[in-house]
Amino acid sequence: MAGFFVRRLAQGALVAFGVVTVTFVLLQIAPGQPLAGLAE
Repeated sequence: MAGFFVRRLAQGALVAFGVVTVTFVLLQIAPGQPLAGLAE
C-alpha cells in the first residue's frame, strides 16, 4: 500500500514540476505580455 502512495506522490510532483516549467517557458517567450495567449 505504501508503494501506491509513493507512486501517487511522485506523479503529483512530476505534474507540478511540468506546470511550473511550462509557465516559466511561456513567460520567457512572451516577456511584457505574460499569459497573453491564455487570456484571449
